[in-house]
Amino acid sequence: VLGNPGGAAKGALGAGAMALLAMLAKNALSGKDVGPSRQALTDLPLGLREPASPIEEKELHARADLVMVARINAAKADGVIDQNELGRIAGRLEETGADRDQVAYVQAELRKPGNLLDLIKAVPNQEAAVQVYAASLLATEADTPVERDYLNRLAQGLDLPQQTVAYVHRSLGVA
Repeated sequence: VLGNPGGAAKGALGAGAMALLAMLAKNALSGKDVGPSRQALTDLPLGLREPASPIEEKELHARADLVMVARINAAKADGVIDQNELGRIAGRLEETGADRDQVAYVQAELRKPGNLLDLIKAVPNQEAAVQVYAASLLATEADTPVERDYLNRLAQGLDLPQQTVAYVHRSLGVA
């Protein structure tokens, strides 16, 4: 369900987005509002540093795929993705340098029905859980009861403490 052996999600998201999510997760779980400048390079989470092995490279691609699926599911939370939205999303992806395969991957995922339970089951750890929640929050306006309910169910399913959820919202400037 969440497989993406070609790395289309990583390319569509970009290294900058993955680094932002990695730092946000690290800070949310540590309770610190600090950046990576005082840490040893080896202490940085994957996404803020280059993968040190082929296994880490594969893990980074899998995490990017998971984050992309989370964003797509969140975008579908209100039940409406029309052709105009598909076109806008494709345009934004192309602006960020995504190639045709990456755009096609995202569009295909957007057409599939969302599955919150499968997404939650695919999250391997708390760091990934924070990244998935943050990416989902960024993908919605969180301005409708349906979207807020989706985010609440996601946070509960991921076992994210309320203080972690609040930290993510504050960090991203979302009420």
